[in-house]
Amino acid sequence: MWNFEHTVEADATPAAVWARYVDLPSWREWYNDVSTIRVEGPIVSGVKGVIEQDPEQGHHPQPVPFTLVDVVENEGFTLECMAPTSESGVKDETFLRTSLRAVDNGKGGVRITHSAILDGPQSAEVGAVIGEFLSTNLVAGLERLAKVVEA
Repeated sequence: MWNFEHTVEADATPAAVWARYVDLPSWREWYNDVSTIRVEGPIVSGVKGVIEQDPEQGHHPQPVPFTLVDVVENEGFTLECMAPTSESGVKDETFLRTSLRAVDNGKGGVRITHSAILDGPQSAEVGAVIGEFLSTNLVAGLERLAKVVEA
């Protein structure tokens, strides 16, 4: 297994972060490499969706289907998909779970944590190839999200 997590604190509420999470067209403001993200229904566990990210920024050139899991209203959710491993050359079933969470920090603000987990028989190998890319994008997106919810 490979994993990475990054946390920031912001002068906002968990509800303000949740509003950005569920406003899918706004993702481009804070994850600027997201071309489109859409789901086939309400933001609840089990709903399917697809994310397209800019291949010119190093992303997989095809839309990536995902399922929402662990949805907690006004807190966050996890997007679970098969890791797009064509870049790594690994041909196995490696899952990518990207978790987005926002909780009250007890100081009048919000603690926002985003994480990425690669899990599967060759997840360490996949992580060695795409892990730095995943973690760099996760940090950049989270830092921008914190600024957006504070504005």
